[in-house]
Amino acid sequence: MEYRKLIQFGKNSYVVSLPKEWLNKHKLKKGDTVYVDEGSEGLAISPKERKNIEATEITIDTTGKTVGNIQREIVAAYIKNYDSIVLVGDNLKKHMQEMRTFLHQLIGLETMEQSLTKMVAKSLVDLKSISIPLMIKRMDLIVRAMILDSKGPAIKEDVDLVYQRDFDLNRLNFLLQKSIRAAIKDPVVSRMVKRAPDQLVDDLTITSTLESIGDDIKRLFRLSYETKPSKTDLKELNKIYSNTEKAYLDVMKSYYKKNVELSEKISDICKKNLVECDEFLEENPKPGVVRMLEKLKTLQIHIRTIARLVRNS
Repeated sequence: MEYRKLIQFGKNSYVVSLPKEWLNKHKLKKGDTVYVDEGSEGLAISPKERKNIEATEITIDTTGKTVGNIQREIVAAYIKNYDSIVLVGDNLKKHMQEMRTFLHQLIGLETMEQSLTKMVAKSLVDLKSISIPLMIKRMDLIVRAMILDSKGPAIKEDVDLVYQRDFDLNRLNFLLQKSIRAAIKDPVVSRMVKRAPDQLVDDLTITSTLESIGDDIKRLFRLSYETKPSKTDLKELNKIYSNTEKAYLDVMKSYYKKNVELSEKISDICKKNLVECDEFLEENPKPGVVRMLEKLKTLQIHIRTIARLVRNS
């Protein structure tokens, strides 16, 4: 942190010098335009636009790592907005097709170079073309479809469909995480995606929560398929699930309309659903039912997170 003195310039204006290192970093020179944003805690100065910023690259050594570990490192690099992700390792040949398939599952990531011991993927995402509110809406629509698909009797075809929808939800989540984090770090990107800093923090919360809701719906439906609860148990579970669906639809309505009063009611509904889960659990301590009820309870917590977000925004 540096302190700079104000210098009077004429009768009505003041100027302050900018650090040379910052100017060099953003390739700014005399006559260029900068963006000045007034926030609650002061002024933020940033370049008006990007100027040939050097591409960022990360190298991931795959030697001795499992496929899961490699994939997690790839996702982390993707979310951190590296322009290029380079995989190197003697074991890459063994996992080449699997890695190539996984890389292509990340939106905007394309394989540009490939050999027996090296693979290079580049991000072609254009942040200017991304609408964060629209993508959040798309995630919401996928969650709604997952709820509908998982309401009937659990058969393998429907379980597979719910898993595919969760896959699509994860792809959008990764892209949103990438875009939001880039905007939080860089005011230029923030202006490109047209989101203020406080909006970006809320965007990060709703995105992560929707992804978690999708995960729990997927696991709940898989448990229903695997454990085959009795008709009596399934009837009670479906009742709680229907109440959970209504709470989710209402909380998203409160989110879009910024309806604080509705969000308060949803929190109360979720508390009631949690009580019903606990009461049913006392009567039916069967392992399969217990695991399904735990997922239902977790869903209430996620829905309350969104309600809290509405109240605090």
